[in-house]
Amino acid sequence: MQSPAPLVPAPRQRQVLVVDDNRDLADNIAELFSGVGAQCRIAHTAAAGRGLAEADDFDLAIVDIRLPDTSGVELTRELKALRPDCEVILMTANASLDSAVAAVRQGTYAYVEKPFDVGDLLRLGERALEQVRLRRERARLQEELAHSEALYRGVVDSADSYIVGLDRSGTIRMWNRCAAEATGRSAAEVVGRPLGSLLGGSRAAEQLARALDQLWAGRGTRELELGVIDRAGKERVVRWSLSRGQERGDQPFTLCVGRDVTDQLELEARAAEAEAMASLGTLTAGLAHEIRNPLNAATLQLELLARSGKNLPEPDRERFDRRIGIVKQELLRLTDLLDDFLNLARPRALQVEDVDLRGVVEEVAALHEAAAQQRGVRLLRECGAEPVIARGEEALLKQVLVNLLVNALDALGGSGTGGTVTLGCQTLGDTRVELFVRDDGPGIPAELGDTLFAPFVTSKEAGTGLGLTIVKRIVDRHGGSVQLGPGPERGTVAVVTLTRGG
Repeated sequence: MQSPAPLVPAPRQRQVLVVDDNRDLADNIAELFSGVGAQCRIAHTAAAGRGLAEADDFDLAIVDIRLPDTSGVELTRELKALRPDCEVILMTANASLDSAVAAVRQGTYAYVEKPFDVGDLLRLGERALEQVRLRRERARLQEELAHSEALYRGVVDSADSYIVGLDRSGTIRMWNRCAAEATGRSAAEVVGRPLGSLLGGSRAAEQLARALDQLWAGRGTRELELGVIDRAGKERVVRWSLSRGQERGDQPFTLCVGRDVTDQLELEARAAEAEAMASLGTLTAGLAHEIRNPLNAATLQLELLARSGKNLPEPDRERFDRRIGIVKQELLRLTDLLDDFLNLARPRALQVEDVDLRGVVEEVAALHEAAAQQRGVRLLRECGAEPVIARGEEALLKQVLVNLLVNALDALGGSGTGGTVTLGCQTLGDTRVELFVRDDGPGIPAELGDTLFAPFVTSKEAGTGLGLTIVKRIVDRHGGSVQLGPGPERGTVAVVTLTRGG
């Protein structure tokens, strides 16, 4: 079994290059440094010294300033260009200020006059070699650190979780790729901002602040669920695990690892809704027949009572007819409720085709024009001249628009101030189209909150609470989406997004 490679490389033998046309002196200097463990090579001309430097690495060059083919100063420049981390000691028998200045400019480590003291030259060379070693060790460590940081960044960015680093104040210092892609916010955009400013409201920011305080009070890892607002304004539900750490320089930081569960929660909600609808369908199918029989009998008996009441005296007949009308209206409402149940619980297969939404808007608006006028409401169209083609079943898309329009008319009719309802459609790029209903009424009641599409939730005194539920069910079956929100200035806007046809 092979032993693992050492973490720190074994020290290499120091390399010394001696360049001097005095062969005896060059041999003596090489022998001197060989005695302290260095490997030496000798050249007697600048060209030979340059060739040796090009062929192999060296740590220290000891160069005579006067060489047969060029100046030692010029050779120093060439050697430093070949091996920037090496050191050069220049030797001269004729020292001058000009040669000393030239040597310094070329970055020589030292300038030695001949004859020199052997001990001084050896100590000078040892110091130069140690400086080269330290310089190369520092470069190696920097390279390893850069590699380690790149590896660390690669691991952080490849993780399929939010990884966010916070300083002691809760300011973002690290923001990985997953967090950037999920929220649409790049690291450059969020680093330096408090994480609390990206959360879903002040309450979430307060929860985070309390968790950070508890964490720094020494209470271990904190687990919490907080929503992050993405660039589109949608809240992403994230389950966070917070733990303490130490940065370089002993700077404290909080490591926040988050798992985005938005899609999971939506799937769970859809599964629960599908299960509830399946149960509702079974219940409705079993009761529909039993409910319709007494409804039909009651309606028939009511009709017979109405006919017999025609023989009553005028004052009694008027009261009798009024009460008969109330019972008829309630029976009709009960029949409509049963129809809504059946449509919601047992939808038939879609008959998908290309549908021009302009025709859907025009037909629905024409059918409800009179009802809108009776309520003092103006009914406007906003579609444009170009076809707006959706993939879907025309009858069901009309039902969606009728339900949304009736809600808008009811909201304006109940306000007592009239108002305006606009029906419209438009194309959104190459793949989607939009159908919308906009009113300038009182808006969505705050107490309804996120329950708008839930069954039996309504703000109307006589509503069944199934209208919007049916709308969402139809739109979901078309692979689209429906959203209700505040209008540009006031009121409510309902937007249905569908797949583009044509």
